[in-house]
Amino acid sequence: MAEVDNTVFISYRRSNSSFIARAIFEDLRKNDLDVFMDVESINAGEFETIILNQIAARAHFVLLLTPGSVERCAEPDDWLRREIETAMSLGRNIVPVLANGFTFSGTEPYLTGQLSVLPRYNSLHIYHEYFDEAMERLRTRFLAQPIDGPIVPTPEGEKDVVRRKIMKTVAVAPSTTEMLVSPEIHVARAIMRQRNGDLENSMKEFEKAIRLREDYLEAYVGRASLYRLMNDLHRSMQDYNKAVRLNPREAAIYNGRGQIYFAMELYGQALADFQKAHELKPGEMNLLAGLAITHHALGQSDGARKLWKLLMASDRNFQDTAWVQEKFDWPDALVEEAKAILSKL
Repeated sequence: MAEVDNTVFISYRRSNSSFIARAIFEDLRKNDLDVFMDVESINAGEFETIILNQIAARAHFVLLLTPGSVERCAEPDDWLRREIETAMSLGRNIVPVLANGFTFSGTEPYLTGQLSVLPRYNSLHIYHEYFDEAMERLRTRFLAQPIDGPIVPTPEGEKDVVRRKIMKTVAVAPSTTEMLVSPEIHVARAIMRQRNGDLENSMKEFEKAIRLREDYLEAYVGRASLYRLMNDLHRSMQDYNKAVRLNPREAAIYNGRGQIYFAMELYGQALADFQKAHELKPGEMNLLAGLAITHHALGQSDGARKLWKLLMASDRNFQDTAWVQEKFDWPDALVEEAKAILSKL
């Protein structure tokens, strides 16, 4: 294999695919491929250009997809979407790797524009029991395909940062695929069972994932949401607190915890979390809505009404609180506050 054909970029949704991505990274490196995978949060945007330049510098683009990976791709500035669009524009050999039961069925609302052709790509399915066999197929078949666009070497000024990022990924890559894949399988099962209304067994799956991996962020976030559905706000708060300690740069975690604070009528803490989430991801409508209802609950009616008018100007659906509840999966307490704001407009 020529040197340029030996280069791989792994793209994945950090919130629900990190362990399998690391297993793939570890396997490819053991088999002498030059692999780049970023394990750091990109919320701050500090390394965006460097990461996109690595797609240009590498022949193959391995796209890991698990249940829940593509929903946020409907947002134009979603990071995973940007990575995929960059790979498509550069003519890279794109290999969708489907794990934990992911299928493209029902993903049409999220895979719009350039991404609409993604289901047509030749995909590789990974099953836990046959992980090694799937990796062999990835290396010998899928990564043997040609590319359409030219390779752009890593800029000289970025080489040290890229080297450091690769070494950081090496340092955190687990040593066994059993440890990597099993927690994600349990979380995927938990999500499916929760959607089917089987909350008891959904909880058991989250707990299995956490027993296997005590620092598994996605399991704590998922279990926190499930506790909220079960109206156990105290345990939900405990899990969100753990999630914040594991990743203090994820807006969605602060948003979830803010909702719990609000439901517990701890409006000052709720406002602080919604503000932090907004700082990390400015302009998100659900975060602006959270700020609006919390300002209103604190008696700051003018500010709340201004924010809600801004939301309605962006989307007329904000006149309908039933739509808001379905769109953002809000607890009743937040919806009632939104109704109070609308009644004064």
